Amino acid sequence: DTNMHFICTLKMIANLIRLAGYSKKGMKISLGINVPVKQYLSEEERAKFVKLYKGHHEIFVEEDFYSFDITSVEPYFEGSGFLYNNLAKYKNRRIVLVDNGGHESTFVEVNNLAPQTGANSLQTGIHRLINDILAKHSDYGMTRDQVLDILDKNGKTHSTPQIEKDFNICIKNHV
Repeated sequence: DTNMHFICTLKMIANLIRLAGYSKKGMKISLGINVPVKQYLSEEERAKFVKLYKGHHEIFVEEDFYSFDITSVEPYFEGSGFLYNNLAKYKNRRIVLVDNGGHESTFVEVNNLAPQTGANSLQTGIHRLINDILAKHSDYGMTRDQVLDILDKNGKTHSTPQIEKDFNICIKNHV
């Protein structure tokens, strides 16, 4: 619910309109948006997201003008996409869903697909892990992107068994 998130969301909508080849003016949008679980569990907080996004919006993106109406807003809690992609598997079950984001790690008990009170977030997102690795292993001379590349295990950045061992220790301590 910050200005940065608001502008990024509008920019994302404009980019999707452009990529889909839709008209840059006059689109009607139904928006589903992820919100922090603590805010999702509060009816008042969910209403703030609806109020923030619902309505007419105009934005310039890369010198193109977009004008669209967000006609409905449905807040979802962060991590809920996983549940929606696995409805049959988790219906009638109780699980604890952990969502590791950039800034925070969120955990929420979910019973029969419904989030329960008591959910919380910790300031232990992936950015903190990367900063810890960079600080503790500055002698490797890696950039943030290289650290993330090794953590993703996609093989673009050279790694050694010692680097992997050191990174695994940082990951274990982080978790």
